[in-house]
Amino acid sequence: MQRKAGGCCWLHPARGEIKMTTGIIPFPAGVRHNNPLNIRRVPSVVWDGSTIQDAKGFEVFTNPVFGIRAGMIILRNYIRDDKVTSVAAMIRRWAPPEENPTDNYIAYVARRMGVPPKFQPKPFLQFPPMVHAMTEFENGWNPYSTRLFVEVAQWLDDLG
Repeated sequence: MQRKAGGCCWLHPARGEIKMTTGIIPFPAGVRHNNPLNIRRVPSVVWDGSTIQDAKGFEVFTNPVFGIRAGMIILRNYIRDDKVTSVAAMIRRWAPPEENPTDNYIAYVARRMGVPPKFQPKPFLQFPPMVHAMTEFENGWNPYSTRLFVEVAQWLDDLG
């Protein structure tokens, strides 16, 4: 158990919850399932580190590294295969307006990256700030270090 500064809450990673002075709040599903970008299961795709899907059809990974890795690969494929290249276009594809507050999502990610929405990130080394911000938006917070996102991106970049 870890106590956060100010005495407002305690993190219980093993139990998947945050104990607040006002009650217990479970970690968001994306964090509990090591799927910080809330990737939906696609039957024809088998991700490294994927175990099962949850009741709502989202992937469950054995470790957040695999969830972050899968998200970065999907974003790279948007650029490489589909020619979807800007932050705005990638978020619009990732989180369509029929299901999400897409304009807010785009504005949030671009602001957190410090770039305009039309910025075109290059795989993989410019993905860490984008995926970090997407994790925050998807889950309401981000329990993972910036270094983790950088290391996953470097790993993927080294693989080619």
